[in-house]
Amino acid sequence: MNAASIALALLLTQSGPENPRTTSPAAADRNGQNGQSASNAGLNDPLIPVEISSLDGASGRITYLKIGVPPTWRRWATYNRWDQPFGAAGFYIDVFPMQNATTPEDCMQRIASAISEQGWEVMSVDGIPAMRRVSSDYEPSTKDLMYNLTFIGCNGEQKWVLTFTSSSTLVRALVPYADRVARSIRYVKSEARGKGK
Repeated sequence: MNAASIALALLLTQSGPENPRTTSPAAADRNGQNGQSASNAGLNDPLIPVEISSLDGASGRITYLKIGVPPTWRRWATYNRWDQPFGAAGFYIDVFPMQNATTPEDCMQRIASAISEQGWEVMSVDGIPAMRRVSSDYEPSTKDLMYNLTFIGCNGEQKWVLTFTSSSTLVRALVPYADRVARSIRYVKSEARGKGK
């Protein structure tokens, strides 16, 4: 992880365990564990909405959002991570309430100013500004490129970062599906919970 990635992690995430993986996606491909079906397994799934909550420890305020997740992907029990059936890709989402509410535009400007990496593309999620970026890192152990598809958004009350990881064999098929997952995110107003909104 480079310095810019560390800055991004400090800005949008809390301290926590590394994303566990016993075998890297690229290694699984090289070992033949994924087979031909790994190129599209789970990438045609309809998305099922799941509610994610975040707690502001200082105020005790809880905020929520919904995200569409593929039902055949395996969800980790302790945090919001899902892995593709053959393990060639995965994603996780972190959500954090803003200590001081602001406008979506101001929130995204603050985030953009704190990120030194180039290549971010402006997009819209639930009618509110967001950003996305595709990057790659060389993995010496597998001699392959690992790709990261990162999406960031904020509605002024809560901010989130959605990160997909993929081996080089799957990234081309994964990009449009990852974009679909990101665009499925919906901000949930506290008063709307339990009312079917």
